[in-house]
This record gives sequence, C-alpha cells and structure tokens, in this order.
Amino acid sequence: GVITKPSISSFDNVQAFANWNTVLITIGLAALTRGVFGVITDLIFRSSYTGITGNTIYYGFSPFASFFGGIFGALIQFFVAVGVWWLIARFLFKGTGAFLNYSHAIVLFYAPLIAATAVVGVIPVLGGFAAFVAGIYALYLAVLATASTHRLPMDRSVWTIVIPIIAGFVLFLLFAVLFAALLVTLGIHFLGR
Repeated sequence: GVITKPSISSFDNVQAFANWNTVLITIGLAALTRGVFGVITDLIFRSSYTGITGNTIYYGFSPFASFFGGIFGALIQFFVAVGVWWLIARFLFKGTGAFLNYSHAIVLFYAPLIAATAVVGVIPVLGGFAAFVAGIYALYLAVLATASTHRLPMDRSVWTIVIPIIAGFVLFLLFAVLFAALLVTLGIHFLGR
C-alpha cells in the first residue's frame, strides 16, 4: 500500500490498524535483516592489506559488530527519527497524531526500505545508489505520513521532516569549522616551536 501507492489517503487507510505488536515486530525483522546482511556485506567486501612480509592483514571487520551494529543502528535510527519528527509535528506545528499511530505509519515504509537496501547493499555501487534513492523516497513518504497522522497541511509536514535535516547539517558544519580551527591552532602551535 503506502510504498507502491503513496498518498495521504493510503496512510489514512492504515491508521485504524496501528498497534505496538505490528510496529515492534516489523522494525525488529527489518533490523535483523540489516544485521544479517551487514555481516554478509562485510564478508564480501572486508578490507585487507598485504604488507611487505607478504602476510595479509584483515581490518575493519567484526561479524559481531556488524550484526549487532546493524540491528541496533536500525532500531535507534527508527525511534530517534520518529521521536524527533513526532515532537516537531506535535509541539511546533500543533499536530494531533498519537505516537503509536505515527510510529505505525512510518514503520510501514521504513522497515521494507531498510531491509531492501540491506539486501541490495551486497552489490557494489548499486547498493549505495539504492540506499540513497530509498532514503530520498523515505523522506517523501515521511512527509505524507506526517500529513496523514497529524492532520497537517503539506508545507508544515515538509518542515517537520526537513527541520532536523537542516539542524543536523548546521551542526555538522559547526563541528567541521571547530575541528578545522583546532587543527590550525595545533599546527601553528607545533610549527612555532
């Protein structure tokens, strides 16, 4: 439904079915898929270095870290995004949606897209491109889910989704500038000796 026929009415039609069992099982299965395919992807593309001695050293690969990082990464990403968007819609734009209904609306597209990009991620180049396209499409679907669940006009729904992205970008720039200033300061300090 909501992925193949995206519209506010598609999200309206699924609101009555919102329940925590569906949300938690769906996101759990997507997170598990991401963890499993994270391990597979790392096995296929694990980094190696052959030194002067001829010994091959593998680095950057831990099946345990890939598996649990994929699982917890998907869960944290989901609940942080839903929480931030829900707070913005609810308190900044006076939306009316319940957290359960909003989580349900978001999980209906987030989980399949996360699982699909994890599977496609094993294919070089295509995996990264698919993740980028799926991410853009997920933002569009999040706007529709926000409009439906919170009964907001499209402009406020767009701002609900875009504000955290803008804030994240500004924070990234701020930290980049501070880090560059620190490097310059350290460089001047050590060159002055």
